[in-house]
Amino acid sequence: AITVVNQLGEMLPPLHDATDADAKKEIGMTMKMLAAQDEDSLLNLKTLEGDCAEKHTMRFLHELVFLAYFEKRSYFPIPACRIVRLSVSHGVCRESAAGFGAFGAIHCLALGNFAQGYRFGKLALSINERFQDNEFLAKVYTPVYGVINNWTEPAHACLPPLKCAVEIGLATGDTEYAMFIAHTHCVISFAVGKELGEVLKDMRMYSQHMLTYNQHRTHLHSRPFHQAVLNLLGYSANPILMTGEAMDEISLSAFDVDSSNQFAIYVHSVRMWLECMFGEYQLAWGSCKDRIWEKPAALIPTWCYNTFYSCLTAIAMARLDGEGEYLETIDKTMAQMTAWARATPWNCQNLELMKAEFAHLKGDHNLAAEFFELSIKLSAKHRFIHEEALALERYGLFHLETGDHSTAYVLLKRAQVCYSQWGALGKVAHINEQYL
Repeated sequence: AITVVNQLGEMLPPLHDATDADAKKEIGMTMKMLAAQDEDSLLNLKTLEGDCAEKHTMRFLHELVFLAYFEKRSYFPIPACRIVRLSVSHGVCRESAAGFGAFGAIHCLALGNFAQGYRFGKLALSINERFQDNEFLAKVYTPVYGVINNWTEPAHACLPPLKCAVEIGLATGDTEYAMFIAHTHCVISFAVGKELGEVLKDMRMYSQHMLTYNQHRTHLHSRPFHQAVLNLLGYSANPILMTGEAMDEISLSAFDVDSSNQFAIYVHSVRMWLECMFGEYQLAWGSCKDRIWEKPAALIPTWCYNTFYSCLTAIAMARLDGEGEYLETIDKTMAQMTAWARATPWNCQNLELMKAEFAHLKGDHNLAAEFFELSIKLSAKHRFIHEEALALERYGLFHLETGDHSTAYVLLKRAQVCYSQWGALGKVAHINEQYL
């Protein structure tokens, strides 16, 4: 694809020679061009007509955007930026929608400019609607509803359009993106607290579809999340071991077949979440020490949960060993979540639980209680039943540690009710075994 684009006159750096400086240069040039465009001019960019060289170039750049995202993510901004600049200079075609969507995702993942990312996501949807293009819909919805909108809108709101994109992708023959969006739909469903039995039902169905359509990479990436759901449902004797129906972490051969290393990152991440949730903080800290929370990813759930559980783990370890080596992780994860919460307070309300645990670490029990209660209230209001359960559990443990056993008992029983409603019978059993 790079060779063809170069032959068409749009010179790209070689895939393996491109540097971060090349990507930053492309982003800078694109932002400079867009700075001269107001909202109306972008919404009313002319249509690129005819069978011209620019249209052929954008077709190949479009293919390269998504290949780079999966195989060499550092290269991803280069073709995305070229599509945007060609669209502004020569006019938009249907590939432009995916280019603007990818550019919006870059703003969220790399630049931390969520408002601009959201702006370009809306523009991508507008261009796709202009062309009435169902064939490209799954490709456009992938960055918009899988990445961009989670930094601005409630994550729950992304589920219906993602579900729609799966169906349209399959109907139009875009099985690659239909299955990628199916995976995205499942992991966001898990992250917003959808009943785990329903999540498992979808995961099993889509897992079979992925294999039927030979989407083995997406199937591989989905397996850690699938196994986590099984563990939380209580289908594993050891809830922190990533071994069961969906995968076997003891056999690591799968790590060798994923050139992007994304499978290993997902296993690493999901195992850390489970270790923290089930109180195995020393094990969880092994993942946190690798600074997993610094690795950019889709906000919901991977990047948000890596940040959240790394913070809780570091605080728990600091309570055991003293702040020492843990303070940097605590400070940086809390700062990161605070920045996100300004953009999307609905999705990042778990910041209040981080504040509660930190106040507890510092010995300010009154402030800790205020934040625990706020965390419980917001989790319920925002319909995150699983995070309400966790906040109740952590507040119960706070009261156990401060000697109020009767209040602790009430809170832990309430946590069990929430975990049960979520379907996490493994956590219900854990609370019984450890604390009641």
